[in-house]
Amino acid sequence: MRGDVLLLLDKYRLALSDFLERFKVGKIKSDVQYQQNLLVSLIEHYLLCLDFYEKLENYPSGPKNVFVFLPGNVPVIPFQLLPFLLISGVREVFFKYPRRESSFYVNLSQVLNSYLGNFLRMEGGYLEHSIAFERAKNYRFVIGFGGESLQKVFEALEMPGRFFGPKFSVGILQGKGDKGVFERVAWDNLAFDTKGCLSLRVLFTFNKRLRDELWHVVEEVAKILPPESDFHFDESEYEVYKNFKFFDEIRRGNNFFVVFSKNFVELSAPRTLQVVEVSSIGEIEEFIRRYNLYLQGIASDSPFLFQSDASIISEFGKLQFTPCNWFFEKGVNYRNFWEV
Repeated sequence: MRGDVLLLLDKYRLALSDFLERFKVGKIKSDVQYQQNLLVSLIEHYLLCLDFYEKLENYPSGPKNVFVFLPGNVPVIPFQLLPFLLISGVREVFFKYPRRESSFYVNLSQVLNSYLGNFLRMEGGYLEHSIAFERAKNYRFVIGFGGESLQKVFEALEMPGRFFGPKFSVGILQGKGDKGVFERVAWDNLAFDTKGCLSLRVLFTFNKRLRDELWHVVEEVAKILPPESDFHFDESEYEVYKNFKFFDEIRRGNNFFVVFSKNFVELSAPRTLQVVEVSSIGEIEEFIRRYNLYLQGIASDSPFLFQSDASIISEFGKLQFTPCNWFFEKGVNYRNFWEV
């Protein structure tokens, strides 16, 4: 068994390396133009994570076929799931593509099937929800990523499965910070246009004199992480300015916003960093208590003692680069993922 799994992982490594090289030189078509630097770095990270799976002594036993509802905000879920599916004995997976993208996943399937077609059949396509749910009933396990509307229908399936709902990530800057820290904050914030659950939306800080330096750093990082091709600046602009009365200051860039406030505002505008200037640690603790169920990640420049349900606690700049044993939610791991 172990030898078979190692062989599969080796074939997957070759396939993913091939896909990465094609992506770097522009041979992978996609409906959305992603942030090249970010996506290349992430795929390289997922390649390194194969070492984690190869070193496992025992492997979980999963279903023979799996149906996956992919999210529309990030394109990386297949890379995170596929090695786990391989070591679990899954031999067929169908990815339900989001409306905004199909070409990228079609290219991924073609490359992987050329290496793994005899071991794992990877299929996919965009389907209307009603059709997708009917098709999902033909599979032994369903995995879903999405919002509350999808979750309600997902639960009505009454099938073995796991659903991962919408969450967001925050940062806690306990020190004064410097250019290096601000660069990592900006990287976390602008990753996937602030639309992913691991994209940093809010930065809590005790330093009320960082505005100018942070602004200039975000401006520079925005050139390295430009907007994805389906980003609409007017959507962010509308949401920011309709909440203007809650902000102390709004700074508008060519394709991003940085807003400063004394209190947290429920703001999900893409490519927008909300900086909340607090006076006490108790204000942050109160925020965490209130939004605990919706926290995916917390980045910080120093250790802290807060208790939360966040699945990732990291340094700034590492939110997207999840630990190799991370499975989308606190408490979920490779041993219990199939237990529902």
